[in-house]
Amino acid sequence: QRKRHRIEESLKDTEERFALAVEGTQDGIFDWDLRTGNVFYSKQFFGMLGYEIKAFIGTTENLKEVLHPEDAPKVWDYATRYLKGEIPEYSQEFRLRHQDGRWIWVQSRAKAIFDSKGNALRVVGAHTDITYIKENQARLESEKKAAQEANRAKSDFLANMSHEIRTPLTAISGIAEIFES
Repeated sequence: QRKRHRIEESLKDTEERFALAVEGTQDGIFDWDLRTGNVFYSKQFFGMLGYEIKAFIGTTENLKEVLHPEDAPKVWDYATRYLKGEIPEYSQEFRLRHQDGRWIWVQSRAKAIFDSKGNALRVVGAHTDITYIKENQARLESEKKAAQEANRAKSDFLANMSHEIRTPLTAISGIAEIFES
């Protein structure tokens, strides 16, 4: 009886620790049972998209509804290749539609469980909102381009100024040589 009580307490502690970790990371957790087609979505999964939805069991259609149309073929092709064992790990970035209509970037990471024949049974993973990283990358790229253009303009200016100064100096040097002779 005591052993059972300790195991139950340990399980309760583990579940609580996991729930706190998931809530603390703000990552959206999913658990896709490939045999039934059902997908468990955590509260944070759609919470990062601005939806007030409690954790629920749905299907991949729930994800397809918010997946960016340009990213969809790449996402499903990558997932299919991973599930066939062609890719050793699942990690990709794509866009999802926020409730307010804007697109957010997520990094999706997952791990599949395979049977003895190599068939995928289940995929468990997380989505992390990386929009701020993508926005910073775009800003840095823009600033880099502006700095390169400014450097090019500076080089052009110095080349022109060098030419403009050299021309009269050549003439003055020539006149000075005439006076010396």
